[in-house]
Amino acid sequence: MVRDRGEVARVRAGLEAEGLGRGDRVAIMLRNGKEWVWFDLAALALGLVTVPVYVDDRPDNIAYCLNDSGARLLVVEGEEHLRRLAEVRGRLPA
Repeated sequence: MVRDRGEVARVRAGLEAEGLGRGDRVAIMLRNGKEWVWFDLAALALGLVTVPVYVDDRPDNIAYCLNDSGARLLVVEGEEHLRRLAEVRGRLPA
């Protein structure tokens, strides 16, 4: 439990370093697990709005969700998921 608080604080510090402000949208493309919870709690503590993205969704759907939501940041689980987005990278928000 103490470790989880430390992880949430670490993620929160990372989000703060990105210069995100209250109401900004951040997308989560993680499988269900403790990392999802850490990110979600850290984002909510900063007043951010989380946008869930399915890890096995089609890249064009993911691009649509990110653009439509106005997400300023996307957290992915790893290189595999990042590579899947390569084909739509040009359509993703800055």
